[in-house]
Amino acid sequence: MHAYQQQLDVNYQRVVTDELVQLEGNIGSMAAQNLLISMGVWRPNETGVLRKWRALYRPTIEEKEAMIHVKKRACIDRNAVNRLDLRHLHTFTIDDESTFEVDDALSIEDIDGHKVLWVHIADPTRWLDLNDVLDRNARRRGKSTYLPTGTMTMLPFEIVELLSLESAEDKPALSVGIVQHEDGSIDMRKSVLRPSSVAVDERLTYQVDLPVRILRLQLHAK
Repeated sequence: MHAYQQQLDVNYQRVVTDELVQLEGNIGSMAAQNLLISMGVWRPNETGVLRKWRALYRPTIEEKEAMIHVKKRACIDRNAVNRLDLRHLHTFTIDDESTFEVDDALSIEDIDGHKVLWVHIADPTRWLDLNDVLDRNARRRGKSTYLPTGTMTMLPFEIVELLSLESAEDKPALSVGIVQHEDGSIDMRKSVLRPSSVAVDERLTYQVDLPVRILRLQLHAK
């Protein structure tokens, strides 16, 4: 009975919202918005545009079914043969303190007298198939959207957790190794692009860690 009542409430809110959206041109957008908020259908500071964005980012039934298959095939790595093991490198990320979708990381390595800057990007091909429903919807959304009221991720949250380059966990990545000469020039012939495995050692933040390290470099230069 409770579930039935909840469904009635959802249907009622949907009908009310649709009718007010249709009336918006007659009663004014702000009046329609305030009425929806006073009725409890919308939250304070919510707009029609924001609701449309939420609808775009809400996982579909097909995506939820696809996630079940993703978890079942978690042990299969189609790039296992070509995946470069870079877990020995000291790897760090730089993000906002509140970021939970950590999708890139950096490492620096010395090889034969040259500096190699490694840029690691979370590898979705470890879990997704090209042109499957998760891939198509992610490309349709185009990006993750960060708002004061919450974050809407390009991929379902469960997939984000699998991909995120969290600290001290072995994670699949797509890594670019940029070979740099002593004069600062880049050797494009020796630079590489490979699927890889990485393990993040440090998670730095823009607010705290980065300013401190810049200050240390400035003091050292003096």
